[in-house]
Amino acid sequence: MDRFDDFYEETEKDEEKENIGTRLTKKAKTVLLAVGLTVLLILVIIAACFIAYGAGVAPEPVNYVIVQMEESLSSAGIHVPFIGTTGGAVTEPAVHEPITTPYVRPGTTSEGALDADGNPIGISGAAVTGSAVTEEAINEPEPEPEPEPQIVGDASGLYPEMKVSRPAKQVSTTNVVYLTFDDGPCSVTEDVLDTLKEHDVKATFFLVGNRLTEATRPIVDRIVNEGHAIGVHTTSHKYKPIYASVDAYLEDFHTTYELIHDMTGQYPKIFRFPGGSINSYNANTHTAIINEMTKRGFTYYDWNVSAGDAASNPTEEGILINATRGVKYFGVQKNVIVLMHDTSSLTASQLGGIIETYETAGFTFDALSPGIKPIIF
Repeated sequence: MDRFDDFYEETEKDEEKENIGTRLTKKAKTVLLAVGLTVLLILVIIAACFIAYGAGVAPEPVNYVIVQMEESLSSAGIHVPFIGTTGGAVTEPAVHEPITTPYVRPGTTSEGALDADGNPIGISGAAVTGSAVTEEAINEPEPEPEPEPQIVGDASGLYPEMKVSRPAKQVSTTNVVYLTFDDGPCSVTEDVLDTLKEHDVKATFFLVGNRLTEATRPIVDRIVNEGHAIGVHTTSHKYKPIYASVDAYLEDFHTTYELIHDMTGQYPKIFRFPGGSINSYNANTHTAIINEMTKRGFTYYDWNVSAGDAASNPTEEGILINATRGVKYFGVQKNVIVLMHDTSSLTASQLGGIIETYETAGFTFDALSPGIKPIIF
């Protein structure tokens, strides 16, 4: 009997141990499941941020964080393909020097773009000397942006005559695409104009003042005569000095504003900020600059679709895919504004396909005007 009692007690102890082990296993599984779901949720949120950024509709904090991430990676010599290929990520821009020689038809490179030293930039984004790409131009890392200075002074008295009228109401359209081109005019612009004329499409050109010379005057005349819209982009395309203060921005803007008037007889009422209205170079000044320009009656346009043609190593296929992402807005009362660059021969080569894709989807095209409600970051 004692032996049976001992066996019974041992059996109870074994069962108790087994129950404890089972409870611990269930608790561990629950904890692991909770951790796994949390990690999955975080990854989904991150993916959603990048998707929104790629579509150009991410809120300001997301845009700013991704821009900072891209600049940090670029400074370390690391290129992440999904950053800067479809959205508005900002890197140090090319410096546009005045063009003094007659324009020529583009060859296989983007003849219009210049690097910081005034050398032509090929389609891969590397500086070109003759026919050879220099190793220094490929390997040289981009400098990290310096902190922007705080706003100094009052710009309210600067260029008091630089004011325009704005319609009392701006409207959003449905199934209309606004093709926009930055950084021209240059020789590639003529190919862009040829394609637009072939398809009977109107577009908008945001011009760089340092490119407005007697050599490019015929291109500007053609833009106007063929019914396209013109706006101010920048004069120097040097982000740091442009965004140093309200006064600095007004000085840069005023130069191109007057040059456009001298060439066309009309003062532009629309403009686009270099790098978009919010970027890593104007973190301390964009609010004051926007307020000043809005007070003067000007309308600025960001974008919600980007061709990605100013990113590192763009491809024809990538430009076509990126620039036509706006088909998702079909049937939605939302302006579709596509960012492209008429300094890119790759963009010029794909423009016909971009137009045909939107036309097949049921869209029409128009040029921007102050009465069109802007897309703003």
